Amino acid sequence: MTNEIQNTDEYEKKKKKIIFLAKAMANKQHNEYLLSLAEKFCEAIEKNIEKPIAVLKQLIQANAAPAYYRNLSKLTKEDIIEIIKDKNLVNLLEQLDGNESKH
Repeated sequence: MTNEIQNTDEYEKKKKKIIFLAKAMANKQHNEYLLSLAEKFCEAIEKNIEKPIAVLKQLIQANAAPAYYRNLSKLTKEDIIEIIKDKNLVNLLEQLDGNESKH
Protein backbone atom coordinates (compact mmCIF):
# COMPACT_ATOMS: atom_id res chain seq x y z
CA MET A 1 0.00 0.00 0.00
CA THR A 2 1.56 3.32 -1.05
CA ASN A 3 0.49 6.68 0.24
CA GLU A 4 0.54 9.28 -2.45
CA ILE A 5 0.50 12.96 -1.61
CA GLN A 6 -2.43 14.61 -3.31
CA ASN A 7 -1.34 18.21 -2.91
CA THR A 8 2.43 18.64 -2.76
CA ASP A 9 2.24 22.40 -2.18
CA GLU A 10 0.06 21.92 0.88
CA TYR A 11 2.33 19.13 2.10
CA GLU A 12 5.43 21.34 1.75
CA LYS A 13 3.72 24.20 3.63
CA LYS A 14 2.78 21.90 6.50
CA LYS A 15 6.25 20.36 6.54
CA LYS A 16 7.92 23.79 6.72
CA LYS A 17 5.54 24.87 9.47
CA ILE A 18 6.28 21.75 11.54
CA ILE A 19 10.04 22.20 11.09
CA PHE A 20 9.80 25.88 12.03
CA LEU A 21 7.77 25.11 15.16
CA ALA A 22 10.14 22.32 16.19
CA LYS A 23 13.16 24.63 15.84
CA ALA A 24 11.37 27.38 17.78
CA MET A 25 10.57 24.98 20.60
CA ALA A 26 14.16 23.70 20.68
CA ASN A 27 15.49 27.27 20.80
CA LYS A 28 13.06 28.16 23.57
CA GLN A 29 14.13 25.16 25.64
CA HIS A 30 17.81 25.94 25.03
CA ASN A 31 17.28 29.53 26.21
CA GLU A 32 15.41 28.31 29.29
CA TYR A 33 18.33 25.98 30.11
CA LEU A 34 20.79 28.84 29.67
CA LEU A 35 18.83 31.09 32.03
CA SER A 36 18.36 28.33 34.57
CA LEU A 37 22.06 27.49 34.58
CA ALA A 38 23.08 31.13 34.80
CA GLU A 39 20.79 31.58 37.81
CA LYS A 40 22.18 28.46 39.49
CA PHE A 41 25.75 29.64 38.97
CA CYS A 42 24.90 33.12 40.28
CA GLU A 43 23.32 31.59 43.39
CA ALA A 44 26.35 29.35 43.88
CA ILE A 45 28.67 32.36 43.71
CA GLU A 46 26.52 34.30 46.18
CA LYS A 47 26.32 31.35 48.60
CA ASN A 48 29.93 30.29 47.95
CA ILE A 49 28.95 26.71 47.09
CA GLU A 50 32.15 24.91 46.18
CA LYS A 51 31.12 22.35 43.52
CA PRO A 52 29.23 24.69 41.13
CA ILE A 53 31.98 27.28 41.48
CA ALA A 54 34.57 24.62 40.59
CA VAL A 55 32.52 23.64 37.53
CA LEU A 56 32.26 27.28 36.47
CA LYS A 57 36.02 27.77 36.94
CA GLN A 58 36.67 24.74 34.70
CA LEU A 59 34.41 26.23 32.03
CA ILE A 60 36.17 29.58 32.29
CA GLN A 61 39.57 27.92 31.92
CA ALA A 62 38.32 25.98 28.91
CA ASN A 63 37.19 29.26 27.35
CA ALA A 64 40.57 30.89 28.08
CA ALA A 65 38.96 33.83 29.87
CA PRO A 66 41.30 34.52 32.82
CA ALA A 67 39.70 37.90 33.55
CA TYR A 68 36.48 36.10 34.50
CA TYR A 69 38.38 33.65 36.67
CA ARG A 70 39.88 36.38 38.86
CA ASN A 71 36.59 38.22 39.27
CA LEU A 72 34.05 35.43 39.84
CA SER A 73 32.08 37.53 42.30
CA LYS A 74 31.59 40.21 39.65
CA LEU A 75 30.20 37.89 36.98
CA THR A 76 26.81 38.92 35.70
CA LYS A 77 24.16 36.52 34.44
CA GLU A 78 25.06 37.63 30.91
CA ASP A 79 28.75 36.83 31.52
CA ILE A 80 27.84 33.37 32.72
CA ILE A 81 25.57 32.81 29.73
CA GLU A 82 28.46 33.79 27.46
CA ILE A 83 30.72 31.28 29.22
CA ILE A 84 28.27 28.36 29.09
CA LYS A 85 26.41 28.98 25.83
CA ASP A 86 28.40 26.51 23.72
CA LYS A 87 28.50 23.77 26.35
CA ASN A 88 26.25 20.76 26.83
CA LEU A 89 23.58 22.41 28.95
CA VAL A 90 21.82 19.21 29.92
CA ASN A 91 25.05 17.77 31.35
CA LEU A 92 25.73 20.98 33.24
CA LEU A 93 22.21 21.01 34.69
CA GLU A 94 22.60 17.39 35.77
CA GLN A 95 25.92 18.21 37.43
CA LEU A 96 24.42 21.10 39.36
CA ASP A 97 21.21 19.25 40.24
CA GLY A 98 23.27 16.33 41.52
CA ASN A 99 25.24 18.75 43.63
CA GLU A 100 22.08 20.29 45.11
CA SER A 101 20.86 16.92 46.31
CA LYS A 102 24.12 16.51 48.27
CA HIS A 103 23.68 19.84 50.11
